[in-house]
Amino acid sequence: MLIFAMKVDLYLPELHSLKEKRKIRHSLVEKIKARNISVIESGRQDEHQHLELLLSFASLGEQEAQKKKDFILALFDEVTMHVTFVDDCISVEQ
Repeated sequence: MLIFAMKVDLYLPELHSLKEKRKIRHSLVEKIKARNISVIESGRQDEHQHLELLLSFASLGEQEAQKKKDFILALFDEVTMHVTFVDDCISVEQ
């Protein structure tokens, strides 16, 4: 079993208010949760141009884990080109 965790900071320079950020966050969270990936906004909540997310999921195989990771990366690329990976971790449980 693989357990994956990722912390990312999305820089969204085109946003001008927390309301716009909330709309983007809601859309991303719904799409991510639809793939059985846990996600929370983990910091920088008062900054309208930054969205910090913590994501995690468990997978039975490397192929499934890679598909979910690729989905996450593609989703972030749709929103912004300014993505910083704060932390990235995979744990293997036997």
